[in-house]
Amino acid sequence: MLDTPRRIRPLLALIAAAACIPAAASAQNETTSTVRVVVRAQEGGAAVRDARVELLGARAAGNSDAEGVVRLAGVPSGPAIVSIHKIGYGDERFTLNLPAGDTVTVEVDLQPAAVRLAEVRATALRSRVLSESGFF
Repeated sequence: MLDTPRRIRPLLALIAAAACIPAAASAQNETTSTVRVVVRAQEGGAAVRDARVELLGARAAGNSDAEGVVRLAGVPSGPAIVSIHKIGYGDERFTLNLPAGDTVTVEVDLQPAAVRLAEVRATALRSRVLSESGFF
């Protein structure tokens, strides 16, 4: 009979811990936000896949899916700097004020931008085999 209370103590501790989880989750929801970004091409409005969306300072980032959507949950509420990057498009950067416990949806149209590559030089020596085959 004396062993019964010892067996119950871990169970009571587990029940007490489980009772605290909803309170901790609701407290977290009151101080965090969710950001949903829809990335589209400015020309034609097509979804931009694999655009990198980052909340600078919040250590939250993700890539857009086939519909151009990125969802970042559990980010701190308050001001946030959003940075969007995709090769072939100009970078976008703007500030949002994220309300606590809410979801903010932003639609962004990326402008196409040519990517200038570094110059490539190729040097070849004239080969007798090539010239005999008709190449000069």
